[in-house]
Amino acid sequence: MKRSESKKAKLFTCVLPELKKRAPYFSIDAVKRQLAELQISVTDGSLRQYLSDAMAEKIVYDAGKGWYSRLVEPLVLDKKPLQKLVKLLEKEFPLLDFTVWSTLQVNPWMHHLLGKFLDFVQVDKDGMSAVAEFLRDRGYDVHENPYGAAAKKVAPREKIIVVRPLNAHAPRDGHFSPPEAVLVDLSFEVEQLGIMDVTEFRTMASKLISSGRISWGSFLQYADKRERTATAIVSEINSLMAE
Repeated sequence: MKRSESKKAKLFTCVLPELKKRAPYFSIDAVKRQLAELQISVTDGSLRQYLSDAMAEKIVYDAGKGWYSRLVEPLVLDKKPLQKLVKLLEKEFPLLDFTVWSTLQVNPWMHHLLGKFLDFVQVDKDGMSAVAEFLRDRGYDVHENPYGAAAKKVAPREKIIVVRPLNAHAPRDGHFSPPEAVLVDLSFEVEQLGIMDVTEFRTMASKLISSGRISWGSFLQYADKRERTATAIVSEINSLMAE
């Protein structure tokens, strides 16, 4: 019993504090490696119980799917700028499966504040044209799934919306995209639309993920399911991570 408690104490007083210093997020695999370096042998079952205890004691916090964080407060994006758009779509398409997000939502973490914004509506491919037409009739400048030459015509300004297909694997918060999805989708739009340069994106994303806790596990999973790999996006946005 004393031996078991000693291992748990070392986890709480040595291993977790060290990992928290290195990065805002770390995996259970990182915990195992740190334990191995200290020559502390703990079974998987015991380790999961110890980490559960650590979360209960608020030593670390859940970051989803085998990831943990030092960050206490969850990151919340401002939904107010998109509520009118959501209500408009809900009223016209009550059965529609869709999510929305905006570049305005990441403005608090930008070094140079964005003066003009792009709103995005993500919807099943079969409903994209109907949604685009409806929004145009309501006075919006709508770009339906722009690529290549069409993408070059997209420029942030008032009442502009980009309609994209909804990825079935995207994390959701009702009809709103949570931070995990916004980060992945924005990295995609940085490439496709050139709405900010890669350096700006990396700086913004690093500030965002370290200012409030996101579900890092969900973020990685979604990044892996999109058209780019999780490895690529992680290398872009965080020098903060404990690999």
